[in-house]
Amino acid sequence: MSWYRQYRPITLAGLHLVSVRETLQQLLGSGQFPHALLFAGPKGTGKTSAARIIGAILNDPANAEFVRQVFFGTDKKKNTLNFQEPNPSDPIVQQIQRGTSYVVIELDAASHRGIDDIRQLKERVHLPPAEGLIALYILDEAHMLTTEAFNALLKLLEEPPPHAVFILATTELHKIPETIVSRCAVVQFHKASDEELHDALKNILQAEKITFEDEALREVIAAADGSFRDGVKLLEMVAGGQQRLSLVRVQEMLKTQGITETLRLFKLIVDKDALGVAQFFAELRVKDTDPIYFHKSLLQFSHTELLLSLHEAKTETHFSPKVLHFLLSHFNLVKPENDIIPFLGLELKALELIFKAKEKNGGGGSSGSSEPKMEPTKSKTESILTPQMQAQGEVESPGFTQGQFLLEKWEEFLTKVHQRNSSIGAVLRSAKPLAAEGEKAKIEVYYQFHREQLLQPKFRSMLDECVEDMLGAKVFFEFTLATPLPESDSISPLTTLAVSETQTNTPTDTFKLAKELLM
Repeated sequence: MSWYRQYRPITLAGLHLVSVRETLQQLLGSGQFPHALLFAGPKGTGKTSAARIIGAILNDPANAEFVRQVFFGTDKKKNTLNFQEPNPSDPIVQQIQRGTSYVVIELDAASHRGIDDIRQLKERVHLPPAEGLIALYILDEAHMLTTEAFNALLKLLEEPPPHAVFILATTELHKIPETIVSRCAVVQFHKASDEELHDALKNILQAEKITFEDEALREVIAAADGSFRDGVKLLEMVAGGQQRLSLVRVQEMLKTQGITETLRLFKLIVDKDALGVAQFFAELRVKDTDPIYFHKSLLQFSHTELLLSLHEAKTETHFSPKVLHFLLSHFNLVKPENDIIPFLGLELKALELIFKAKEKNGGGGSSGSSEPKMEPTKSKTESILTPQMQAQGEVESPGFTQGQFLLEKWEEFLTKVHQRNSSIGAVLRSAKPLAAEGEKAKIEVYYQFHREQLLQPKFRSMLDECVEDMLGAKVFFEFTLATPLPESDSISPLTTLAVSETQTNTPTDTFKLAKELLM
């Protein structure tokens, strides 16, 4: 049996998330218990385990009188009974923990998401359980239900039979309708802290009689990223067949070098050493380093350094805040899970930064043989990552402004706008981004009608939302009208709206077509 199943919590006291454990204990100890709960939080944090524990408590024969008082009102006096933790030796409890019980029914809402599925559930719910007292229904990934299915479920949550309890589990609480949320007792799960993960994994190692280096365990915890499930799976992988868990073994098994390798990559970028970057990623491929964990380590290091660099105490870091923000913004856009060639996305992004730095600084750059000076204040690190911002004697800016970053990602921005409103997306695609000044982006449009549409508050608000989704900051648009109107052959393919391949449309035809799109 895998460790994750073998060491899955089977009691409330065994839940490692302290806040969840205390919340559920308070609910059960209050003398009342809701018929509907909503467990919301990241994957691997114990939502299903907690739901099974609730099912085991409500169906453990030792709690029969407690359940009759709470759910069936058999004793009109104030409830003075306390619930017992599930008895691991009871057959019903064992079936529940294995996921084979008929009183705890687990449904995957991602594959049973339609109204017909909920109708079938409603028919089933009114039948009392064949054994035990309470039928517990767990709807995993509940946010995947359709609108019609949610409407059907709402009635069931409002008037449930006394023998039924529902637990909706979701990783995306914002997608659950407010009407559903208001009918549930919400229990918030969160990523496990390092200490909570440390306690959980340490107990497993002790149970397996495996000694360990604390740094080795910390490396596994960092790779787990707040997930108990991932942490236990990783621990089983790196500790399998060993009597002692060492840091060297963990790094070898996870194929991660953490901060050391991240710093090495950043130094190569600082040196504008394109060949060194290519060799760096070639080495990672030869060592079979895991791209997902390396990328996660890179982002974690960058983010931690950024937070430290912003601290009022001026904590010494390897890079300045602007450089860290710049690097983190770029590398956060990479999706290594989509790479056909391992590390291709990260490699291309690193080379892109180097090529742009060389181009915007007059093609200069070192051979990569000298180590850069690493200081938290402005240094060589900042200057090589800075676009050329000198114009009419202005001092070089220490980094991209938000406006410049938007223009750098213009195609990505157009895609986001098109997804929200295809007509406005078409108008923007026909426009021409001119320049960025600070937090302002100047956009040239060719027709007054287009400009009027883009200046409408509802469309301006939509554009602001798209920008904030991309950059996490505001950019102020300035839409200017081009005069005179351009000839059709002077407009680039990326800025042409509704012009045929033969370029036969006149400006008037294009204007009429654009007007039809937006009216």
